[in-house]
Amino acid sequence: MNFKMQAEMIQNEIVTWRRELHQIPEVDNNTFETAKMIVRFLKNIGIPETDIRTMVNGAGVVAMIHGKEQKNVSEFV
Repeated sequence: MNFKMQAEMIQNEIVTWRRELHQIPEVDNNTFETAKMIVRFLKNIGIPETDIRTMVNGAGVVAMIHGKEQKNVSEFV
């Protein structure tokens, strides 16, 4: 399955996330409720709490997402 097909499969879910985010009136680096939503999403997809860092440079969130092989690790800020 190619990327476009995968994106189309989750399009409705992504639209829902966008709409939820736009219901949170936060600006600048004061995005604490948005950070909570992102942490909740990461936990729901199985990222262990020990791999999630919050309050990074204010309200930032960092998660370590491990691939199938230990050498394939991505970091998202």
